[in-house]
Amino acid sequence: MSIPGEHKDAIGATDVDELRELVRRCGHKDRAALQDFFERFSRDIYNFPMKVFHLDEDAASDFYLYAFERLKDGGRFQSFEGRSSFRTWFYTVLRNLVIDWMRTVREIETIQVTRYDDSGNE
Repeated sequence: MSIPGEHKDAIGATDVDELRELVRRCGHKDRAALQDFFERFSRDIYNFPMKVFHLDEDAASDFYLYAFERLKDGGRFQSFEGRSSFRTWFYTVLRNLVIDWMRTVREIETIQVTRYDDSGNE
């Protein structure tokens, strides 16, 4: 899957072996590797929900924070086995995170709505 954009994304500009090593280090919770990863791919994380799910910039910003919180522990990086390209794996992770985030947002909105009775009173 290719994400259209005005710039060459960080994924296309990075060596495959270097990416595998970076992901491996992120999976081992290497703080320097995680920082490097977010510096390289923050634009891709931010743009993904706008390009693929057609979300607006506010939603993309909210998603970015959600994704950062989910990725910073390193656990998701351990799922990269190298059987697919980094791009395929990364966009699959982002897609799943967007879906999880959208469910979370919907649940929060539902909870807020159900606090009121039919007459609008709490």
